[in-house]
Amino acid sequence: AAYETAEARIQKRTQELAAANALLQRESEERIIAISNLNLIQSAISLVLIAVNAQDRVFRWGETTERILGIKATEAEGALFQGLPVPWDWDTVSNRIRTCLTSGQKTQATNVEFTRSDGSKGFLTITVNPIAGAEDPGYLILGEDVTEIRILENRLAQSAKLEAIGQLAAGIAHEINT
Repeated sequence: AAYETAEARIQKRTQELAAANALLQRESEERIIAISNLNLIQSAISLVLIAVNAQDRVFRWGETTERILGIKATEAEGALFQGLPVPWDWDTVSNRIRTCLTSGQKTQATNVEFTRSDGSKGFLTITVNPIAGAEDPGYLILGEDVTEIRILENRLAQSAKLEAIGQLAAGIAHEINT
C-alpha cells in the first residue's frame, strides 16, 4: 500500500511538473515573439535610439544609431554610456541628461553637432526621456539627423540674402537711370 501511495504521488507530481513545464514553454515562446516584434519595430524606427539604465549602462542601441554614429550595438550594449566614444557635443547631451533625470521630464536639444561615420559634420535634434515605472529606471535618447534640413535652411537663407542684394542693386540701378 505504501508503494502504491508513493507511486500515485510521484505520478501526480510528474503531471504537475509536465503542466508547469508546458506553461513555461508557452511563456518562453510568447517572450521570444514579443522580443522579435520589438526588434522589428526598433529596426523600422529611423531615429537614433539609445536606452540607458540607472547605472549608466546602455541596454538598447538602435540600428539607425549604429549607422549614424558609427558604433556597433555589440560594442555599446552593456557599456557605460558616458564612456562611449560617441562623436557628438557631449556637453550639450550631458546637460540634457542631467536636466531630464533631475526634473523627471523629457528635455530636448536642437542642432547637436556630431561627426558622421563618414567623417562629415552633422546635426541632431535629440530628446531625452525618463524611463520611469521600470525596475531599473534610466533614460531614453531619441535623435533625428537634421543635417539635410539645416543645409537646406542655410541655402534658403543665402538665397534670401542674394535676392535682397539683387533688389537693392535693381533699386540703385533704377535711381541711377532716373
